[in-house]
Amino acid sequence: MLTEKVETMPTAQVRTAKQKCPISRQHNVGHLSCEGSGFAVLEMSGSVHVESMDGGNAYILGARSVRASGEGEWIDQGAWTFLLGWHGQLSVNGSRYQIQLAKRAISFEASGEGAVRIRGDGYCIYNDTVIRLTPEFQEIQLH
Repeated sequence: MLTEKVETMPTAQVRTAKQKCPISRQHNVGHLSCEGSGFAVLEMSGSVHVESMDGGNAYILGARSVRASGEGEWIDQGAWTFLLGWHGQLSVNGSRYQIQLAKRAISFEASGEGAVRIRGDGYCIYNDTVIRLTPEFQEIQLH
């Protein structure tokens, strides 16, 4: 079943993000692009765009906006949104939210401020610097 769903929290609860997905480079924010496989935890203010999830899982807490198109299970539970076995795209933005991505193929872009903890096989590019992924978690500060 093809699904497109948009969830938006009231703007009074959270400051609005100035970025829109897909992510464009902006001044005074960090830009991270990752390709590979593994697990990522992003705690940030700004935008995250996942171009393609091939049966992966995403766990999202406190985002202002979650937009996803594709197939899989979408569960809303309180402040959490769970995408399980998701095949498709995902865009998230907001202020002070968390997103966890677990899948064989990690391919995402993030723009904003915050921390990204990631492990796996592949690479990330942060503000034009290449970072190799490893089996141990690495932390990247976006600013």
